[in-house]
Amino acid sequence: KGIDDAKKHLKIHVYCAEDDEDQKGEDTAPIHEETVDFSTCKPLKNKFEISINHQFQPGLTIAFKLRPKFATPDETKWQESFGKWSREQTIDIPDDDVTF
Repeated sequence: KGIDDAKKHLKIHVYCAEDDEDQKGEDTAPIHEETVDFSTCKPLKNKFEISINHQFQPGLTIAFKLRPKFATPDETKWQESFGKWSREQTIDIPDDDVTF
């Protein structure tokens, strides 16, 4: 018998590191890693918005990448598995608080 709703077991693993242009593409130590339930991601047109539980220091440039994770509901039947990492992207954290 298969899994009733596989989406319930889909997670997104988020890897965040301070962007350092001198690294020339080498992986740097993470300053934050978190696994987020896909069900908490908000649809936004043809993409999804992911929220993580971390506040970064102001003024940093953060490099991040994502990968899907299947968390098995029954280890005797299925293995936990991971997808490939996404392309690395960066985001600038403002120096000051941003108010909308």
